[in-house]
Amino acid sequence: MRTWQQPENLQKLFAERDITKNKEIVVHCRTGREASHVYFTLKHILGYPRVRLYRGSWVEWSADKTLRVKTGMEP
Repeated sequence: MRTWQQPENLQKLFAERDITKNKEIVVHCRTGREASHVYFTLKHILGYPRVRLYRGSWVEWSADKTLRVKTGMEP
């Protein structure tokens, strides 16, 4: 059986990446599938108040040629 890690461990992992409760967070991935797990974890396990899921994710964004895309290692 697979389960979530303890909330304290998850909170530490997100905090180490500067993902905190005081920020608005939009999660996304290639199709929305993996991001839905992150959304559930932040919203329902850790109680982050301002979390949204970009359901279209990369597939939708990259299909729209009017939207900007940046490549490379620098954010």
